[in-house]
Amino acid sequence: TILMSHILDNKESHRLDDLAYKYLDHPVETTDELRQDTKRARAYGKQQGWSLGISLQQRSEIERDYWMVRAADPDNDILSQYAIQDAIKTAMLYALFHAQLKKQNLISCYERRKNLIAAVYDMEDYGVSIRRNTLRQEIGRYLNTVQNLTEKAQSLINWEDTINLNSSKQMQQALFDDLGYTPEVFTKTGASTSKSTLEGLLHQDVNGNGHSFVESVLEMRKNQTAFNYLRGYHDCSLGSRLYPSYNITGTDTTRFSSSNPNTQNVSKGSEWDEGTNKKSDFKLRSVFGPKKRRVWYSIDYSQLQLRIFAYASEDKNLIEAFEQGEDIHHYMACTIFDTDSPTSIERRIGKAVNFGFIFGAQEDKISSVSGRVLKERLFKQQW
Repeated sequence: TILMSHILDNKESHRLDDLAYKYLDHPVETTDELRQDTKRARAYGKQQGWSLGISLQQRSEIERDYWMVRAADPDNDILSQYAIQDAIKTAMLYALFHAQLKKQNLISCYERRKNLIAAVYDMEDYGVSIRRNTLRQEIGRYLNTVQNLTEKAQSLINWEDTINLNSSKQMQQALFDDLGYTPEVFTKTGASTSKSTLEGLLHQDVNGNGHSFVESVLEMRKNQTAFNYLRGYHDCSLGSRLYPSYNITGTDTTRFSSSNPNTQNVSKGSEWDEGTNKKSDFKLRSVFGPKKRRVWYSIDYSQLQLRIFAYASEDKNLIEAFEQGEDIHHYMACTIFDTDSPTSIERRIGKAVNFGFIFGAQEDKISSVSGRVLKERLFKQQW
């Protein structure tokens, strides 16, 4: 039913309770008695180690469901009835969705995706090898950098007590009361102190340590994010391997997603360092690699999604560009900026426009992505 729901409407929730409520008019039934029995059963499951992984926030990534922990209390009629309801809802949704797939001629699409499950299971069961020593070294390096940048930023704020850089309230006071910045973006909790907002503040003229403070906080946050990812790899690893989940219905665009931990979107370094000899500080891929006497091959289609888009839309210019072997992001940058030699930053904007089109981004989204790319370049030059 998850696969069927994703094929029929890729943007809605695929949770069983949500689908049952929407299509079967079946409300979520959670009584006080069920809550208490569930808490007891889950506590027992936790004691037994029935967990499917840890998130980057050190929380259980996947909840132990009621039917799973019923082993803690086999004679519990309440938990048993809950499991029976789930089975009934699943069967009813299957019948409903199967008829709709058949009506829309999507049965073959469903069968193809269903056939992927065995291969996905094999991928998860095999896992991904990591370099434990490199991982430990990188964790230590990023942690040390975070501590140094934190101390530097704190030294620039002359308070009696040390500023907590993770406190929005204290950051607001430091930026807008002490350093003299003018707030540009507001949220429900006051003036924003997000990454994009801080980058925007660098364009304001302030005296003293303002820019040094903002730059230190931005660098600290980037290193903290890298550290969190690396620590997640470490906490989720068994020996020298990770066993992530690959989610067939994990995205609106029908691509896979990866979780627990995410080993699919691993930073290869800032794009502005590509093609240079400068070593990037954020190449997290170094902790992954084949074990001894093994070799990894990197195999990829050449801009497959854009090729499909070109031929499906019958755009003659795009098709001609592909058939002549052009880099399609370079081609789009040339078209946008009316130049034969686009810069790397212009190519990135061309790339944002290309993928924005095929994944349904609106004008404001494409505009915001392009603006962010330009801001990143400006910030990098200032730094």
